[in-house]
Amino acid sequence: MDEIGIDPVRLKALTVEGRKKIVDSLFAHAGEADAQQTLTDPKGYVAPPLDRIRANEPYLHNGNVPTLWHLMNSDDRPAVWRPVAPRMDEDKVGLTIEQASQIAVSSNDRVFGRSYFDTRKFGKSGDGHRFSDALSKSEKQEVLEYLKTF
Repeated sequence: MDEIGIDPVRLKALTVEGRKKIVDSLFAHAGEADAQQTLTDPKGYVAPPLDRIRANEPYLHNGNVPTLWHLMNSDDRPAVWRPVAPRMDEDKVGLTIEQASQIAVSSNDRVFGRSYFDTRKFGKSGDGHRFSDALSKSEKQEVLEYLKTF
């Protein structure tokens, strides 16, 4: 986690004891055929498969990155953003967004304010995952085009 630089809040939110209680509860026992081993002391997040990645935006464990383009261009990730269209951004592969300097909150419309994602908030960090910084602009575009095929 230190090497990736990911926000650890979600991982640390549940204690080992809390995870053990879930394992012993009905939530972990949907049926014998569905039985699986649950890690009660994980060391990090499990990366999801790339299957249908185009349809799984926003990205990363806490949804802090709106597009795959932003994932690969870490210096251009928006600090505050909100989805603005029902259609996918086909070029950047992910949500069509509007960037903002802060969350627009009106006393009359709290739901509108909740449509914003602020990566400056606790547990919502957009830092980390900077391995693609070593790629050239054209290499990043090639990876993005490749990911469009999943």
